[in-house]
Amino acid sequence: MDEKTDVEVYRNHVRKVLTLVREHKLLADLKKCIFSASEIPLLGYIVGKNGVRPDPGKIKAIDDWPVPVDVKGLRMFLGLVTYLHKYSCNYAEMTVNLSRLLKQHERWPKSAECQHYLEGIRKNLIQSPVLAIADQVDHSMWFVTPVIVRSAARYYSTTQTALSASLLSIASAASS
Repeated sequence: MDEKTDVEVYRNHVRKVLTLVREHKLLADLKKCIFSASEIPLLGYIVGKNGVRPDPGKIKAIDDWPVPVDVKGLRMFLGLVTYLHKYSCNYAEMTVNLSRLLKQHERWPKSAECQHYLEGIRKNLIQSPVLAIADQVDHSMWFVTPVIVRSAARYYSTTQTALSASLLSIASAASS
């Protein structure tokens, strides 16, 4: 039996991809390529085998952001932190008072009041957790989830799985 190590399998995959790139006359800038890395930067996040976390550069930009003195500065800050909102507990509650300031008729608060809200958001994002990569399961013998990602599993047909997920979603929405 021909057992290959993970490294050999990886190298074979890289060779196949690079061969296809060459065959289709595509270009790959080697300065932008990352090989054999345990983590890679991707669209403002760091993705690795343990999960996804925000890019430290984005967190530093949020930490260094000056206190906004006008609506334009606040809008820019909220745009930056909204990009990483899933890493922040109670994000909506923390930004609701700042979002109200975007309305034209709201008076601009004292810097100390604004600073209080900004510090709460910063602190929350700096302590940001690593988000685990979801193990997307339609259903099992013990539970059903309203997220349908794969084709139906063992005992349910696709229709039954979709109906079950829909009913669960409706029940969940009705109870909240």
